[in-house]
Amino acid sequence: MPLGPFLLRFPSRIGPDQLPWLQRFFEMLPREHRYLLELRHPAFFPRSDALEDLAGKFALGAVTLDSHALHAGPAHHPEVAGALHEKPNLPVSPSVRANLACVRLVLHPDWREPQRGLPRGQRRHVAYRSTEGCGSPHCGRWVPAGPY
Repeated sequence: MPLGPFLLRFPSRIGPDQLPWLQRFFEMLPREHRYLLELRHPAFFPRSDALEDLAGKFALGAVTLDSHALHAGPAHHPEVAGALHEKPNLPVSPSVRANLACVRLVLHPDWREPQRGLPRGQRRHVAYRSTEGCGSPHCGRWVPAGPY
């Protein structure tokens, strides 16, 4: 079985000013693999044309980070306190790029059924996560059955 796409996840300090650096980085990646790109800088939301052009040039798939459930729950939960600053509460705009998409749904330990999704008919890679992984195995039941 071939490897799935590699996740290229960058911290929120990587913003529009670093697009030339990102381009040089992407140019060094082996072309025989597929990649998903996750950026967390607020300037990329809503989607920026410059980023979309760069991602299109290298056929990078889209990652949608949805941490709203994490931020909506009680912040005093011991497993949540450390995660809040690492998982920004960004606007959620599911998108598909290069026929490849990934939703990173970060849940609060007291999570409820997710209400968002990507359009059907697209290839999906879904990563469910709650703080410290608690509850993650149970999240799979909310993923619609394939084919995607």
